[in-house]
Amino acid sequence: MDWCLVEGALAIRPTLGTVHGGQLQEVLLLSRRLPKNVTLLGFGFAALGELRSCLGLGRAALFLRSKSGRWLSGLVGTTIEGELVDERNIRHAVDPEDEALWLDLAQGKRSYEMFENAPLVTHGSDRTQMVGRGWFVKTPVVDGQEPLGLLYNDGGLSAAPFRAETQELVAAFASLIAPQLHALRDKTWPLPLAGLSREVAECVEILAVEPHLSQEDLARRIGVTDHRLSRAFRREMGIQLVQYRNELRLERFFALVEAIEHEHGTECLLGLALESGFGSYSQFHRVFTARFGCSPRRHLRP
Repeated sequence: MDWCLVEGALAIRPTLGTVHGGQLQEVLLLSRRLPKNVTLLGFGFAALGELRSCLGLGRAALFLRSKSGRWLSGLVGTTIEGELVDERNIRHAVDPEDEALWLDLAQGKRSYEMFENAPLVTHGSDRTQMVGRGWFVKTPVVDGQEPLGLLYNDGGLSAAPFRAETQELVAAFASLIAPQLHALRDKTWPLPLAGLSREVAECVEILAVEPHLSQEDLARRIGVTDHRLSRAFRREMGIQLVQYRNELRLERFFALVEAIEHEHGTECLLGLALESGFGSYSQFHRVFTARFGCSPRRHLRP
């Protein structure tokens, strides 16, 4: 603004005022600071960690809707001790209440759903345990008209009272991160192929989230015999299940390597192998060498 032109040559230039932004501004800026070149899991950890810190949230978890629309799979959650953990081993069916919540958000009717006196649970390595009762909130995550998932939070850690203002900020944050979350989910999870049987389609979906599962674990999760799953997978996908799983793990390994190179960071091959779904470095080394004809270190050497 040319103040001299407005008021004349003797105009007094206005001084810049001091403005103290509130939590809405913090949430808006936070969504802009989240990392870009990361994996889906890395983005989940960053988003949930920063949101909890910004708004003082207790427990929170982010679940993503499978591309078939049948399942909600965990990404990142919070233990009862307050630690953020990988929850990709948790999955539950989408129910009509979830569908209604996504639709209501898309139509501008409501941005979250709150339950009182709800059971508060924690997920361990082998079981889900109820740790009390209290308020619980489901916040839908939608990009445009497409449902992406749900962001859960409760008062299980702090026993703090429910605050509508805080939940509105959580809903705003969910809306802001939806486009990037959508892109990362589509990059990470394969599209379901038409014409697959139920067991093979579910196997593909589960492996996209949990590539470390064995063939026996997959069959048990789906509810069929190991032999039946193996035969159906080979018949419908044209590849052995173990080969498909190893290719998926290797794809994830190279995606992790690429993300780390973008961030100019370093990571040991063991950590990358485990994150990719391999059970050990020796297993990773064996599969990698058989696939590429040389060791991982030699292949990645600049």
